[in-house]
Amino acid sequence: MVTGDATLPVQEQDFSHRGMNPRTMRLILNLAGANDERLRETVGRLRQAGCHVDVRVAWDGADAVPFAREAAEAGYDVVAAGGGDGTVNAVVRGLLPEDACGKACRTALAILPFGTANDLATSCGLDADDPIALLDMLEESVPHPIDVGRMNGVPFLNVASGGYAAEVTTDTDPDLKRVLGSLAYWLTGISSLGQVEPRPIKLVADDFRWEGRVYAVAVCNGRQAGGGLRLAPKALLDDGLFDLAIVPEVPWTEFLELYDDLQRLELEESPGHIVSRQAAKVLIDAPEGLQVNLDGEPHRGHRFEFSIEPRRLCCLLPKSCALISSRKN
Repeated sequence: MVTGDATLPVQEQDFSHRGMNPRTMRLILNLAGANDERLRETVGRLRQAGCHVDVRVAWDGADAVPFAREAAEAGYDVVAAGGGDGTVNAVVRGLLPEDACGKACRTALAILPFGTANDLATSCGLDADDPIALLDMLEESVPHPIDVGRMNGVPFLNVASGGYAAEVTTDTDPDLKRVLGSLAYWLTGISSLGQVEPRPIKLVADDFRWEGRVYAVAVCNGRQAGGGLRLAPKALLDDGLFDLAIVPEVPWTEFLELYDDLQRLELEESPGHIVSRQAAKVLIDAPEGLQVNLDGEPHRGHRFEFSIEPRRLCCLLPKSCALISSRKN
């Protein structure tokens, strides 16, 4: 079922036929996607048009990983991840497992934003209010090779965020997130100010070094996390670089200024206290331990090594996607 030379790096493979008319597709859906009637109708139309489509429902990320791996090994043209950032990450872990660094993947990724935050999808121009739009417009979607980040070998596409802010993200009420977006995380943080403990870290990013206590540190391949907070407003998915954001400890009298700094960062203005850099390799040592949310999924540890695999995975994206170098804004 596999076509072409599977040993070629992704940027040298011909994916042109897949964005226009994929022959084989697997949908890996969370429960919200599985119950969507419009999606059922769209799958029916694709099948009538001659595309082999099969569907798998993932109760959690652990289910999505083997479903994606099986599809890649069988040579499917496209695997569509129907869910939030965590579902997308699980599918990518199946397509590009830790023992597959450097090996070509002939299967392209599509994203159907059926999750709560959908940070990667929305920053790419996909409409979370119309999660199946990409399938309805396959002829207009563009297959493009994008970078894949790895944290201690685990692949990710969007953002690895660590520190107190990552803990707030985990603790924030899902209903509050849906209503207030990124402000919900800030309000959750404000409500627990007495428990704020900045974490000491040592960070090395290419030739840049930083040491101190942080409320948050983010290693970004994509632009936003936390339900719409743009931590890296200039990040591109195909430039071979991470965009870093460090939110350092400040005196309590300046703590509330950090919210304004984050707003300025989103507007691509001078971010005040926040430190921004770009790098291809990043090492973070956290002597007291650190929680890092990888595409929204929590991990804990003391040492985090980040590397990037340029243009590693083909992804179907709308023509309006601003995270591609040829269409940046």
